[in-house]
Amino acid sequence: MEFVSCKEQHTEVEWKSCPGKWIARNTEAKKSGFHLNALASPWEKWAKILDEFKEAKRKGIETLKTRVNITLGES
Repeated sequence: MEFVSCKEQHTEVEWKSCPGKWIARNTEAKKSGFHLNALASPWEKWAKILDEFKEAKRKGIETLKTRVNITLGES
């Protein structure tokens, strides 16, 4: 599986091994927080995430909503 971003293609391993940079949106905040979804997790493989998404989509909207909430961290 390949990840396409900025016209570059990367394998899952390449994408996950690239160094990241946290950029604060509110530099005045007393506490830091961040949002990260399962695509960046070293314990979750993209192929499994995609298979679970397809299965949830097949089962219906409520199952799909749950999968999107859990996997992508979206409300």
